[in-house]
Amino acid sequence: MDDHRTLENAMKLLKMLTSSVNYTPDEIARRLDVSSRTAYRYIKTLEDVGFSVQKENGAYFIPKTDKLYTDISQLVHFSEEEECLVYDIMQNLSYDPVVQRNLKAKMAAVFNLDSLAKSVTEERFHSNLSKVLSAIKNHHQICLKNYRSSHSDTIADRLVEPFNITDNYSTIWAFDTADKTNKQFKLSRTSCVDELVEQPWKFGDKHKAAPVDVFRSSGDGKKYEICLELDTLAQNLLVEEFPLTKSLVKKENGKWRISTTVYSLYSVGRFVLGLIDHIKIIGSPDLRNHIEERLKNRL
Repeated sequence: MDDHRTLENAMKLLKMLTSSVNYTPDEIARRLDVSSRTAYRYIKTLEDVGFSVQKENGAYFIPKTDKLYTDISQLVHFSEEEECLVYDIMQNLSYDPVVQRNLKAKMAAVFNLDSLAKSVTEERFHSNLSKVLSAIKNHHQICLKNYRSSHSDTIADRLVEPFNITDNYSTIWAFDTADKTNKQFKLSRTSCVDELVEQPWKFGDKHKAAPVDVFRSSGDGKKYEICLELDTLAQNLLVEEFPLTKSLVKKENGKWRISTTVYSLYSVGRFVLGLIDHIKIIGSPDLRNHIEERLKNRL
């Protein structure tokens, strides 16, 4: 076994033995992907360098009374704030992206950082985004494989022509070649993106992004005027889920209010239904009828 792998596994083992869980040799071997014999050798090595590795009911741990416990636990355990800081630092490194990716993977593997682990698992998303950007630049069609549509409740491949990206690179505007309409597609809802480099755009003259409201609904047809009165809980959740509402929410007589135009009642209706005891609809007959109809269908 090479030195790099040995060091990596030793760090993982320290993380395990200084946690609140005790591990048997078989569990250690499985987590480190080594033989039980090698797991025993790692444990022996830690003992040789001064750690008081103890055994209880067949499982090993390093007690908190160990003279090195405090130092090593501070080294291999990160608080939530420290995880966020490490993640932000790595995101902003002006360095080779391949080196960044490898470093993230190693840090996630050794220290089990949730944020970094999430970043590593999102490599597929970044790959999909890269293909979409290339297709937009070169006017290629793409195939959204196994796209999960919330509107039609289907999972199917979608042949589209992407022409714009919005919502912090998570949503694309594309022309759906099947029903000949412009739509928004969430990259998180496709298993992968195939850039069809031999299939150029065929409907470029029809590409048009519709306006999007603060509830992320789009449309260029009917508009709805809505007004909501919210308590502090609803106001907090509104701004957290829909950040663009922040500039529109105003406090009046101890209550929060938002008045705006939307292109669909579905998203705002979903939000109101989820917090129906914390939100009052002011006027807004279209929204009121929409909510009443959805409640009626649920009974």
